[in-house]
Amino acid sequence: PAAVSQFVRGAWAAKSLDVVRELWINSLLSSPKTHIVNTGSNLLVAFQQVYERKVAEVVSAGLRDAGEGVAPGEAAAMLYGMVGAVPDAFRLFWKSVKSGETGSAMGKIDLPRQSAISSEGTRIEGTAIGGFVDFLGNVTRFPGRMLGAEDEFFKSIGYRMNLRAEALRMGRAEGHQDQALADRVAEIIAQPPEHLRISAADAALYQTFTNKAGGLGQGLLSLREKVPVTSFILPFVRTPVNIARYAFERSPAAPLVRQWRDEIAAGGARADIALARMGTGTMIMTWALDLADSGVISGSGPKDSGKREALTRQGWQPYSVKVGDRWYSYNRVEPWGSTMGFAADLAEILKTSEIDADELDEVHEILGAAIAPVAQVAISKTYMRGLSEFVEMMADGERYAPAYIGRFMGSFVPAGAAAIESAVDPVVRDTNAFSDYLTARLVGLSEKLPARRNLWGESVAPASGFGTVYDALSPIAARQIKESPADAELERLRMNVTRIGKKTSWDGVAINLHDWPKVYERYVELAGNELKHPAWGLGLKDFLDAVITGKHELGEVYKLLPDTSDPGEGGKAAWIMGRVQEYRRLARREVTEDPAFADFAEAIGRGRETKIEKRLPAGTSMPDLGGVRLPR
Repeated sequence: PAAVSQFVRGAWAAKSLDVVRELWINSLLSSPKTHIVNTGSNLLVAFQQVYERKVAEVVSAGLRDAGEGVAPGEAAAMLYGMVGAVPDAFRLFWKSVKSGETGSAMGKIDLPRQSAISSEGTRIEGTAIGGFVDFLGNVTRFPGRMLGAEDEFFKSIGYRMNLRAEALRMGRAEGHQDQALADRVAEIIAQPPEHLRISAADAALYQTFTNKAGGLGQGLLSLREKVPVTSFILPFVRTPVNIARYAFERSPAAPLVRQWRDEIAAGGARADIALARMGTGTMIMTWALDLADSGVISGSGPKDSGKREALTRQGWQPYSVKVGDRWYSYNRVEPWGSTMGFAADLAEILKTSEIDADELDEVHEILGAAIAPVAQVAISKTYMRGLSEFVEMMADGERYAPAYIGRFMGSFVPAGAAAIESAVDPVVRDTNAFSDYLTARLVGLSEKLPARRNLWGESVAPASGFGTVYDALSPIAARQIKESPADAELERLRMNVTRIGKKTSWDGVAINLHDWPKVYERYVELAGNELKHPAWGLGLKDFLDAVITGKHELGEVYKLLPDTSDPGEGGKAAWIMGRVQEYRRLARREVTEDPAFADFAEAIGRGRETKIEKRLPAGTSMPDLGGVRLPR
């Protein structure tokens, strides 16, 4: 009892906010997808350094005298160093897993206190309960410890790669050749000068995105220290800032990055490597721009929810590449994901806006076309989702605050558990109460919630089709392309037909269907495709599919209507919208007359009576109708 009392007092003294942050951050990092992304990105970056260094060799050969730039053979030396470093990298990885320590003070987790859940933090060292708290802390911090160990593995590889390349450069600059050069390189690697050690160590941090975050990043970190609660809005700072800077250095916008300008100003090999990075990255961006223009890769997609959902219902997904009959997400495949995203968003802007790609001669047009995709790609990243959702919530609190709070509460369920849940039960669940956001992330409980349904009343289930294991582990989301004539027509006409909202009007009564989840689900099902029209015996989607493809007798009439995107202009858009509204009206009637929803029908009746009473002259009231419902 005394130890328990001491633990409770100590827990409060140990900064309870630090405990909550440590628990939450590690919960976010617990998904296997996060660690696959981290490992895969670090590996791709390592190989990227090799081909960039090869290009830098060519740049130096063309611009500089021998010994003044990148030496011939540095790319091969980096590759050799990468392979040779693997045994030591595994050793450091395992050491970091066991101890939780890393060789650098900087890592991807920006917490100021990384052992808040511990007997030391709660001031109960040496007690039985203290040992239990240490055990809980170690379990809680395991995802973060693994992330650090993964980075240690690749820091070791990055250090050896760059040390061997710079040793070769130094040996060639001293005039050594052949065996004498090999002996000199081995000598330098065995006892590297201080400046080579520092340079190689900095390169290792750069390759794992754990280097200093620069002015903007340091400012955000300082803000978090002064206002700790902002950690829940920006849980990660250093890594996203470094990834953004890394991507900018490999684009035409590289001169905007101070670090790139410093490298150019330094001259010699540093300048040539910086030019190689910009050149190779710009080539990849140009290639991606061409693919996006051809429809092979996608960007963020339409901002209007109805237009976006029409694409999604056909299997499309944002920031993805189309291969065969599927879309595969590239958004988390760094370092190329951001570069391809910039290009894809720029292509979409040029397609859908009034900016002519051949007339980008005004400075403001160029800046607008360039900055918009950068901002869109940045907020699409998982590590920036908290900030983008917070800004959205602050802009329209009444609309977005409940969902923001619910998602935040749900994020305390470990992401690993949520990944398993989404693989076992791929159906997206509808959330109405705050507790639903927790329930939706738990295996065995999520199925108790109603399914989220699309415009046609179909349950939303973005499964890859490759099985439970793929969906649970793969960070590359995949979706199969689906044939849907109605959705293809909505896309062609650029119509913004949205799903039924929960705040709606029902027979003239304003109603929030958040309070009636079963009614809402049934209403959406009926209005989407389940209700069979009394005249032609088809649901809405089946009817539209038949008319649009010419398989219904009204198909010939529909073909004669002009193409329009705004229903107010008449034509095809008005005809489609008229059918959507007609089916929704019939669905409301069927729900109201369904005995299973008698309570809801009574609530609507009371609402209509109240509405009429407000219109009656003062001092009068509604007559008793003996239970007879008012006509709709």
